[in-house]
Amino acid sequence: MINRSKKKDPRFWKRWEQSGATGKIASRKRLKLIRDAKSSLTYVRSGINDSSDIFIDRFERLVAEARVTLAFIGTSEEEIKKLRYATNVCNAKSWLTAVRRPSSNSSAWVIYVRKYSQAAGVTLEFLGTNEEELDRLIIAGHLESAREWLRLIRNSSTSSDCAQYVTKYARMAGVTLEFLGTSEEELKQLAKLVHA
Repeated sequence: MINRSKKKDPRFWKRWEQSGATGKIASRKRLKLIRDAKSSLTYVRSGINDSSDIFIDRFERLVAEARVTLAFIGTSEEEIKKLRYATNVCNAKSWLTAVRRPSSNSSAWVIYVRKYSQAAGVTLEFLGTNEEELDRLIIAGHLESAREWLRLIRNSSTSSDCAQYVTKYARMAGVTLEFLGTSEEELKQLAKLVHA
């Protein structure tokens, strides 16, 4: 136990720092950061998937926090760039696959296809698509959204807003309510039922 009067003496703290006692605590924390960084890098190296970007970000944060070089960890800036490129391409392709499945989310997911293709520095053609296909997929997503809202209101929805969403997404998809198999009259009746 340290005597309280010694704690007040500035010479005590100088000797404490020189003894390395505080360094041992810091060293353990630093070693854990390094181990965790190596673990993240090993995970990414084992196979690129759509969550690899999370581990690359984690790796970079841990290396910075541990204040070590990439060479100390056993990698280089070039390898990290290659891993990030591969991850961005993988993510762009994953989002493109998701967008191509009919879903109400398709129109929102197109953003991620563009985001990751730009981050990787690749063209849409490299991914096997183009702007025309993405535009068609956005419209298909709006159409699916209109159909989902219509199903929801027909199956005893608790919100009269559903009718507005059917109309909104039909308009965004460029189709009529009749194309969806409904009409303004039906939507009004369904909205009234919700309020009843």
